[in-house]
Amino acid sequence: MAELVILHTNDMHSRFENFYALKKELKQLKKKYEQQNKEVLIIDAGDFCDRVHPLTEYTNGQFNVALFNEVPYDFVTIGNNEGLGNTKDQLNHLYDQFQGQCVVSNIVDLQTKRCPSWAKRCAIYTTKTNKKIGIIGLTAPFPMSYVPLGWYVSYYQESLTAIYQQYRHKVDEFILISHLGLPDDRAIAEQFPWIRIIIGGHTHHLLENGEKINHTYLAAAQKWGRYFGEIHWDLVTNHCQIQTHLVTPSTTDFDWAQQQKTKGQQKLAQQYVATLPDSMMRKDFLLKIEQLLMQAYKVPVCFLNEGLFLLDEIPATITRQTMHACLPHPMHVLEVEMLGSDLRRFLFEIEKNRAFLRHFHLVGMGFRGKIFGEIFHCGAQYKQGQWLWQGSEIEDTKIYRFITVDHYYFIPFFPTIAYSGKVSLHMNGFLRDVCADLLQKENDYEQR
Repeated sequence: MAELVILHTNDMHSRFENFYALKKELKQLKKKYEQQNKEVLIIDAGDFCDRVHPLTEYTNGQFNVALFNEVPYDFVTIGNNEGLGNTKDQLNHLYDQFQGQCVVSNIVDLQTKRCPSWAKRCAIYTTKTNKKIGIIGLTAPFPMSYVPLGWYVSYYQESLTAIYQQYRHKVDEFILISHLGLPDDRAIAEQFPWIRIIIGGHTHHLLENGEKINHTYLAAAQKWGRYFGEIHWDLVTNHCQIQTHLVTPSTTDFDWAQQQKTKGQQKLAQQYVATLPDSMMRKDFLLKIEQLLMQAYKVPVCFLNEGLFLLDEIPATITRQTMHACLPHPMHVLEVEMLGSDLRRFLFEIEKNRAFLRHFHLVGMGFRGKIFGEIFHCGAQYKQGQWLWQGSEIEDTKIYRFITVDHYYFIPFFPTIAYSGKVSLHMNGFLRDVCADLLQKENDYEQR
């Protein structure tokens, strides 16, 4: 029987406590089905890497790629954590040692105007029965963030139309590895019926027995390696049978995962940053960081929320591990310019949401903490229901500048930033990297 078995994962996010149990089950199933003369592919739909893990941070994702090879995975695509969690140079070398194939069909290097060398636009897999299958990969497009990094990422309508025109006479069927999310996957199944299977991720959804829309089958396996998916595709009838499996790690698996975390922490702790006169409480450190950012970017006001800072107390000796533990978020510095009339509305949004956000549990959109927390600001004052900007009243027609993090652009609480602000995203490093460099520079200056 001509049958292709696809085993798939998505959104591991460097949560390695499930990995060794997952690897064991994938390898066992692959061996079992190959002994039954079935072909087996192992696929990941992105966000396998996440710099919230200290060893991913220390190795720039190379540890994760080594885990890919241990399984081994055949095809992967990138998620936003790979695409936006690395500099262009880091991403260009992330898959140097990968023994499988990375497929990304909607990313172009702005300098070369071509698909990057580390990825295939469409990989062609030929089965034992000589059926040619086009493997497509799509990652979530965030143009505001990708363009400053040197990438152009297109939306699925543009990408899939171009892929079909180029490859429809070269292959018999198409598989899409999608890091777009379930709503887009369903829309693609409606709009592009020539795609036979969509293996999805990004929205961390679980399709226990898959989903069928017209002639397209959808599959997804939640997040963190808790599940993996299994697709049996009859290449003669094109019928697919889909199921998911819960992964059950052992104590040994948890111990191994903790060892990797500890190893990463130890490596980062060896990278010295600066020495403070004394340890600092979280709020005081936040205010110090705001002052350093204002000086560095020559901007008079800074807004940061307390929930960004995950350490209650900052030790006097600061290392890269300190900064990573305190600010593990994949966030960048955002500079905003707007008219005074718009600034009034943004400041109103802050005060309107302040009490709610103080205890609001936030998940995703780059946030790796627990609650949003209190909003602190340097350079602005709120007195008796009125905001003062550097001690003066705000003028409606005057232009004002402030800095914060790009997170404020993406979350729904401050729409004025996206609607009325002229924004500049500084992609020269995550917030922790920028702050570490500023602390180091200040420390060096003081020791002269």
